[in-house]
Amino acid sequence: MGSGVTKCDTIKEIECPENYDERSFQKILTIYNKIQKTDDVMKEKDEISTIAKMHINKKKDLLNKKKILIENTKHKKVLKLNTELQKAQKQLISQHIQALSDLNKVASDELRKINYKIGELNSLTENEKQDIILKKISNKSKEVDFWLFFNYMKDKVNDMENIIWTPTNKPRKSSLLIRIKSPNTRPSEYTKKFEEFFREDPLLVTN
Repeated sequence: MGSGVTKCDTIKEIECPENYDERSFQKILTIYNKIQKTDDVMKEKDEISTIAKMHINKKKDLLNKKKILIENTKHKKVLKLNTELQKAQKQLISQHIQALSDLNKVASDELRKINYKIGELNSLTENEKQDIILKKISNKSKEVDFWLFFNYMKDKVNDMENIIWTPTNKPRKSSLLIRIKSPNTRPSEYTKKFEEFFREDPLLVTN
């Protein structure tokens, strides 16, 4: 290596760069000198062709190294992604198992409560059953109120056997007899509301 700027013998006008190997620099100058001073065009082309092949091969080597780098990087990233996927799957499976456990617990608790309530209903005496109904259809004075009874019964008429429909002489009308304790007279506003409400259904209009 030269310690400073060195003049080369072949071409004195061109100086070897500082900190560059003189032998390598001499080889470059020698090739350059052949290209510049040759009178043979074909020989000059051969020299250029050799350099061009070296250049192309070098670029190909660099590109192949880049391919290898890409493949290695891809392989590492695939391994990382697969590891993350497995970890996520384990977490998801764990969450799924916990969710199923929570669902089963909630359902079991609700079913237990329902079965307990069914057991309570099954154990009711006839009087207790009647008391439950009376609370639903009685007013604050503990008297059976027709409209409370009506609101309770309006969607249950077809399910009750103790409701008797008796035909009347008038066409398409009948009277509804219900076995409940009620005042002898019904307020006129109740009668009006009831008949107006059911005026489109003659079967439910009272006489």
